[in-house]
Amino acid sequence: MVGDRKFDIIGAKANGLDVIGVTYGYGEREELEVLAPTTIVSSVEELRRLLLG
Repeated sequence: MVGDRKFDIIGAKANGLDVIGVTYGYGEREELEVLAPTTIVSSVEELRRLLLG
């Protein structure tokens, strides 16, 4: 799951999914960090590298 708000992380975790928090959406990094997503990325390019190598 890729999400930019706390609700995305909560939903992904509730369903046993890994979740990547993205800081280029609506949420703030601090909002994401407190919920401990699998990882956090700051750009589409960083997300691409993470997913595709």
